[in-house]
Amino acid sequence: MATAREFEAVFIGQMLNYSGLTDAIGSDSGFGGQAFSSMLTEQFANELTENGGFGLAEGIYQQLLQKEKNNATDAAY
Repeated sequence: MATAREFEAVFIGQMLNYSGLTDAIGSDSGFGGQAFSSMLTEQFANELTENGGFGLAEGIYQQLLQKEKNNATDAAY
């Protein structure tokens, strides 16, 4: 589940970045703002994920469990 949550956080971070949030945070704040805006966006993504996210982590986790169960069943034959 931890890996699925990490994946969701990266996915949300990319969405926030491509939405223009990173650029908006860094605009008019000089070099320091530009340098740290991507880290702030990453932290936003982590916080969103820790607080439920979009539900991707749970879906990914359930699919992996089902795949593992299917593989175990196939190996038994």
